Amino acid sequence: MPSRTPASYSVDLGLILLLVVLVAALTLGGSSLRPYDSPELDPRPELLPLYLLLSLTRLGVTLAISVLLAVPTGYLAAKSAFARRLILPTLDIFQSVPIVGFFPVAVWGFVRLFGGSAFGVELAAVFLIFTSMFWNLAFGVYESLITVPEELRMAADQFGLRGSLRWSHLILPVVVPSLLYNSLVSWANGWFFLIASEIIAVGPARYTLPGLGSYLAQAVTAGRNDLTMLALAVLLATTIGMHLLLWGPLSIWAERFHLEETGDRPRRPRIARILGRSRLVRSASVGIVTPAAQQALRVSGRVLDFLGRHAAGSAAVLFGL
Repeated sequence: MPSRTPASYSVDLGLILLLVVLVAALTLGGSSLRPYDSPELDPRPELLPLYLLLSLTRLGVTLAISVLLAVPTGYLAAKSAFARRLILPTLDIFQSVPIVGFFPVAVWGFVRLFGGSAFGVELAAVFLIFTSMFWNLAFGVYESLITVPEELRMAADQFGLRGSLRWSHLILPVVVPSLLYNSLVSWANGWFFLIASEIIAVGPARYTLPGLGSYLAQAVTAGRNDLTMLALAVLLATTIGMHLLLWGPLSIWAERFHLEETGDRPRRPRIARILGRSRLVRSASVGIVTPAAQQALRVSGRVLDFLGRHAAGSAAVLFGL
């Protein structure tokens, strides 16, 4: 077992302190939030970290859902000509609909269904953000799969790769670079439409979700230039921080999935090297993350294998034909 060093202790301590701060922000700030049907948010600047955390949670959950649905959707379109004739025109039509066009669906399909509860409003916001993220992800998966070199497909068939093996050795390496790039674009789209997603108004119905987008919109409407600049500064700092801590390291990690042979040793992101010093992170990786990832590979491989063998029927069921 590796020995503990001052660096490893500092990383563990930093992670624990971060967790404590997040829990404290949720606990102390949550009691200050106003009802979801309240027309205004609490404008106190000390609540901005909580609003930011709520917005990031909505964006993260929506991006995860979009990726999970984009992979089988793009795979079906690439696998079957019949599915392709159904899926691609549908994606093309819906991606041209502006986000406000989905407001009636969000209000009547989610808010009314759950009686105007906070859960229904959150689902409506996730759905609206989804409409700005999903389409280009699905197109990206489809375009990646149709450009797989034929010799790689033949090699996979000759080696009898099926299920999770085909997924992890053929599909995943091809899809990951495009999926990551389009995830970054979708994340930017989510930020762009965040205000519209957190302030849902159709006719007399109006619901304001606590979040950075609604806070910024309220500050601009009220003419509070100080709060507007503060919210924009938080947004800018968050964008830079996410590039340094998430998107940059993920881009480096995705380089190992390129099909071209470069002969260079894959780079390891700096944040991964720092977290690798933490005993907490290593324990969680060995005990939780790795087994969960392996199980997810097995399940997703079986699902994609089934969809591949019944692509036309799956698309017909999906579209109710």
